[in-house]
Amino acid sequence: MIHENSARIRELDGIRGIAILLVIIWHYYIAIAGEPISLVTKVLRFPFYLAWSGVDLFFVLSGFLIGGILLDHASAPNYFKVFYIRRFCRIVPIYFIWLILFILFTSVAKLPLPSETSAFLFNDSMPIFSYFSFTQNFAMVARLSTGARWLGITWSLAVEEQFYLTLPMLIRFVPRRRLPGLLVVLILLVPVVRVLSIPLFPSYIPQYLLLPYRADSLLLGVICAIIVRNETALQWMTAHIAVLRGMLVVLTVGAGWLILLGSIHTFAAISFGYTWLALLYATVLMLAIVPKRGLVKSITALYPLRVLGMLAYGLYLFHQSVNGIVHGIFLNQVPAFRRPVDAVAAVIAFVLTFLLAYLSWTYFEKPLVGLGHRFAKYEMPQTATLTSELGIDPAA
Repeated sequence: MIHENSARIRELDGIRGIAILLVIIWHYYIAIAGEPISLVTKVLRFPFYLAWSGVDLFFVLSGFLIGGILLDHASAPNYFKVFYIRRFCRIVPIYFIWLILFILFTSVAKLPLPSETSAFLFNDSMPIFSYFSFTQNFAMVARLSTGARWLGITWSLAVEEQFYLTLPMLIRFVPRRRLPGLLVVLILLVPVVRVLSIPLFPSYIPQYLLLPYRADSLLLGVICAIIVRNETALQWMTAHIAVLRGMLVVLTVGAGWLILLGSIHTFAAISFGYTWLALLYATVLMLAIVPKRGLVKSITALYPLRVLGMLAYGLYLFHQSVNGIVHGIFLNQVPAFRRPVDAVAAVIAFVLTFLLAYLSWTYFEKPLVGLGHRFAKYEMPQTATLTSELGIDPAA
């Protein structure tokens, strides 16, 4: 069992670093590159066709960390109060600042960008109140579009915030012995609900953007949090680590098959693909933290990935906007990846995004997280907590 005085689990930072790297690769390279024009280009792009699922890795990790926080303090008298104060300090301030900048740049001080780039970043936004209330994913479903790129990626924040409204009640009020069975049933129901909902919508976008259709990834993370807090389950998994490694191989091969079937908004993804990828990422998570050594553990412990993981929230919020601004100012175009100069622009955008995220974390986000932890403390001793060792909290 993993206890409070355990060493810092640096591999979880590395997993988050992999997740944000996948998201950035998707938005900077795959999603804007257009159709491959040669066999070489197709081969180079093939390994990254599932990079969109970086957000699913975020979901699994968030379920693991948030589930762990709630499991550790389920009997605390100030359980809800502390949880929501800390979540607010971690997620809301920098997000609201980014949202206010969007409002300013669309109404007061417009950026000096070409009209096409400006439209890419700011046009077709959802109602502003939906962003403030974390309900923009519902507005996006109504329009069948994620809208303005400046805030398009925030649909996943909405999913997580809605998850934060439901999971605390489950963990607080469902008896601990019954919780794993309930979570397994819910996880199995999610892909069924996705498939049954297909006739209700003209596209697969709702199944991608709404919590009821994406809860399997988050709940699988919670299952992982339960396992590492159960001594019997953890000992069994440690003794049978070869089973996990075998699962990783099978799930990875299946992920390659998903690419051949068309990847993101396809029936294969909707029916079983999202759950398959969530299982893959849950397996990666367990292989990173359960065994004492191994390839997955070594990769997720790499320092560059851990740094990216520490800055992941800011990188996620800023990366689309910065990429659009760089391409607009220097190349007079919307983001693209067809010429060498486009690649240079993408590298510049990544560096600037990294610097902005570093400054945001160091001088704004980290102090606020610390303030939240000092101001709101659970009124009980922690019994088996991972979060205090990490130094970061999950956010989109």
